[in-house]
Amino acid sequence: MAIELPNLDDRTYDDLVQEALGMIPTYAPQWTNHNPSDPGITLIELFAYLTEMLLYRQNRVTEANKRMFLQLLNGPNWQQTQDLQTEIKEAINQVRDRYRAITCNDFVELALEADHTIARAHCIPRRNLNSENPLVEPVDRPGHVSIIIIPGGKEVVLLALLLLIQGSLYQLALLLIQYYLVNYANNSYYSPPQPSSFLINQVKNHLQQRRLIGTAIHVVVPSYITISIRFTIYLNREAEVETSEETILNTLENFLAPLANPDNPQGWQFGRNVYVSELYQLLDELEFVDYVTKNNQQDEVFLPEPDAIADEQRLVYTNTGQLSAIQLKPEELVNLDLGNSDIDIISPIENVDFTR
Repeated sequence: MAIELPNLDDRTYDDLVQEALGMIPTYAPQWTNHNPSDPGITLIELFAYLTEMLLYRQNRVTEANKRMFLQLLNGPNWQQTQDLQTEIKEAINQVRDRYRAITCNDFVELALEADHTIARAHCIPRRNLNSENPLVEPVDRPGHVSIIIIPGGKEVVLLALLLLIQGSLYQLALLLIQYYLVNYANNSYYSPPQPSSFLINQVKNHLQQRRLIGTAIHVVVPSYITISIRFTIYLNREAEVETSEETILNTLENFLAPLANPDNPQGWQFGRNVYVSELYQLLDELEFVDYVTKNNQQDEVFLPEPDAIADEQRLVYTNTGQLSAIQLKPEELVNLDLGNSDIDIISPIENVDFTR
């Protein structure tokens, strides 16, 4: 059953004239002669007559007009092969399909479509992250777009199971080989996820076909700022030290992880600062934790291996000298280094110095 089209405008000639006459005192209060003999009233009646004709035509879109619109959407060589309503439906669906990369959301969605092993993608417009010096201020580059991609494993497992069920062993073998190249060819086991050059080229080729003319695309690896933490955590009397220790580590890792996890469904946001108060809140909300304090009056968050003096400038302090946050750049994520962290877990029953 076809949907009944609404009446686009049901105003008549008299309605238009009365509406215009009602606006005269507001916009032209010096105009006091509203008789039909007045030249201004004659112009109002003339425009009302023309407007009524246009409104009538607006409600009368013929099939010839619809075919013309379809030809504009589908190209000059388009020919009708089905009934008109089906052609209109297919044309609307094609228009809604995301193909051309224009906005940042377009680049992100198309990058995720390029390969099933990509877990996250992030777009930074007007930047060329391939050639920028991280020690200087970023340069505004009109016409350039940088896309950061991060590989993941959950999507690959689901796709592999689907291919196995379908019996597509050849495609399954290709998927596993590609997954190895993406996740292990360039990375050590404990390093944060980084895409391989193979995956970067694949995404870039996919986006090159969909970019606007004059747009320079740069597909790059994510940049991580490595941090470590110092805390003294006091447990409740009922808490088990070993179980609490494991939960604390998992909670911290999931909170700062770049990929989605049960505790952080979206992963750490690009460019989001690490606030000390949030870490206190995170640990204090654990049911087995009594309270959390500094470790030997040292900063709770620190950079274990500063690569440059500029890294020290990331530390933000309050007026009283307390560490408030660590600043991140828009293209950066967090890499939590537990190996250099110093966490003391104190239980009413036993004390544990957990220094990794």
